[in-house]
Amino acid sequence: MRAPAGRVADLRAALGRAAGLRSQGRPAEARQLLENLAKAAPKVPDIHLMLWQICSGQGDGTAALSHLRRAAELSGPNPKIWTTLIRELVRAGQKGRARSMAQKAPLSAADKKALAALADEAPQRPTGPGLGGAPEAEVRAVMDDISNKRLVAARAGLEKLLDEHAGSAFVLNLRGVLSMEEGNAAEAENWFRKALVKFGAYPEALQNLGASLLRQSKLDESESALIEAHRLAPESVDIVLALSDVLFRKGSAQSAEEWAARALALDPDNIAALFQVALSRERAQKFQSALEALKEVERRLGRHFDGQAAMARCIAGVEGEEAAIAYLRSIESPSEDVSIELPQQLAYIGRMDEALEALEAHLERYPDHVDGYWLLTQLRKLPVDAPELGKLKSALDSESLTVQQRSSAGYALGKVLGDAGEHAASFAAIAEANRLLRSTVSYSVDEDLQKLQRTSENWTRDVIRKMSAAGDARLHPIFIIGLPRTGSSLTERILARHPQVRALGEDRTAAVVAGRAREPSLDAIRNIVGDGSGAIRAASQGGFSVTDKMLDNFRNVGALAAAFPRARFVHILRDPRSIALSIFQARLRPTGHPFALDLEELGKVYVGYYRLMQHWRETVPDMLVEVSYKDLVSNPEPEIRNLLEKLGLPWDEACLSPEKSEHATRTHSFAQVRQKIHSSSTERWRRYERELEPFTRILTDAGIPLED
Repeated sequence: MRAPAGRVADLRAALGRAAGLRSQGRPAEARQLLENLAKAAPKVPDIHLMLWQICSGQGDGTAALSHLRRAAELSGPNPKIWTTLIRELVRAGQKGRARSMAQKAPLSAADKKALAALADEAPQRPTGPGLGGAPEAEVRAVMDDISNKRLVAARAGLEKLLDEHAGSAFVLNLRGVLSMEEGNAAEAENWFRKALVKFGAYPEALQNLGASLLRQSKLDESESALIEAHRLAPESVDIVLALSDVLFRKGSAQSAEEWAARALALDPDNIAALFQVALSRERAQKFQSALEALKEVERRLGRHFDGQAAMARCIAGVEGEEAAIAYLRSIESPSEDVSIELPQQLAYIGRMDEALEALEAHLERYPDHVDGYWLLTQLRKLPVDAPELGKLKSALDSESLTVQQRSSAGYALGKVLGDAGEHAASFAAIAEANRLLRSTVSYSVDEDLQKLQRTSENWTRDVIRKMSAAGDARLHPIFIIGLPRTGSSLTERILARHPQVRALGEDRTAAVVAGRAREPSLDAIRNIVGDGSGAIRAASQGGFSVTDKMLDNFRNVGALAAAFPRARFVHILRDPRSIALSIFQARLRPTGHPFALDLEELGKVYVGYYRLMQHWRETVPDMLVEVSYKDLVSNPEPEIRNLLEKLGLPWDEACLSPEKSEHATRTHSFAQVRQKIHSSSTERWRRYERELEPFTRILTDAGIPLED
């Protein structure tokens, strides 16, 4: 007998909410939801499978095995689930029960024989320390209190357990779980480390340690803890997913997708894993395949999944911003991250009045959303007596907010103060935002400079000429390169107005593939021409010139010049002090631009960048087209004529009106590029000359000129 369709939809929605809670690091809430669901629908194996995974992650091995056994019994003749059950029983040291369950399994004779053999295998390294002498009834009572958010009672119970069983790694780990539920990740980290001192081979404690470090934005340490947890428990889907999440936050979209795919291979029905695959693809700009994965998640969960914001971005990438806006407007009662996406998409395509109207509606709905106030400061100037200013100051100083939220408040506050002429206070607020973010990133400026030096040593003129034998001379892409905030978005929009040019935006695929070509080889060039040129090739259909504004390709000029012998590299020259100020004040992604958060590191990277560009001038002089930003904005027509001529493009009057371009701008410059060409910002750095001294001193010591 089948359940009514409405009940099935409700069940799917509830499972989706539980999966969402797990992926957000809220396992106690997910467990409570699922346990209530199991009472209402006791014969649904998916509920018990998810409960098994959550209980395992919480260190509740007894409950985990109970749910896994129930899932196996409800699933019937499913060899995969029965194999998992027998393996987990053996790992838990319950070989007798493993043999008994292997005999009872409703499988074929051959499958039962394989289970029996598995039950007789020697147990692998234990996955947990046991209770360490702590009374099971007291431990269960505490875990029940945590699951039901009775945190005061849980703390009292744990104090008693710790007084009597201070050496129990299980109890120490549970104490850390309580700290996580209380919102104190630093304290939780300390408890998890104490548990690991008592019992090092404890994957649950390592996983929890990784979660506590992640919540503190200690991404490298979190990754290390989770890798060790994975070594101890390679089949834990939760650990694999946690690793994927850390890599995603570090900006390694390809690696994040690979780990999420591993989780999906371990558990093909795992919705959280499929969702993580989709998010990783979206971050890597694989919009079509990401959209397909998101639609599958939506099909399974109905409209109860929390992926509408990612869905909108993928729709924008595949069908265009108008389609994304229509989709966002169709969503009733949008969540915070979905609600903010509508004004952002409108701003990207220059519909600023509509964007501001949508943003004001968003802030009425979510009045404490810090990112909303940051966007507000980009769309209009706020007076220093605006009520929003108090919220921003409080958010910047709040220890209860995440580093990302506090830094967004700092950038927004700095923008308001700077607009009001309070330059020292503005710079101080932004410096604090950058200091907070810098603490979350593991970055060595010396290693970065060594990579730049090796690039110039490896990619000489002769090497590029030899490697070009594997290149494709049919394509003639235009790569816009350099550091951020140099006028590259303006240049892209000028070129996008030309009828023979298509603007590709920032092609991550080409940059990633080219970036792998650290050592010159014909195979590396073939990979760029093959795997890395798909978007360029598609946009070039019809004889168009294609711009790719992935600025970091200044590192990859040698490889790209060999792969595309007819390419041109447009490099914008600007006063380095203007560049430094603009970079330091911009809310750039720290994993992509870690040097942007510290003026001395920014100065050192600028020196390395300057020297590498000198190398390219000597190596591929005919392919490099350089434009003075100051000349471009002060006397546009002759500069644009010269630029088009060097790119082999005929003159077109439309290039003088880049503000009329319908091309979406998804960078920090989305508001500025909607203005007519102007020169008002060329000397803005002088207002901050004293604050920029750490940067300018490094350039002066290195003999780098302070003019463009």
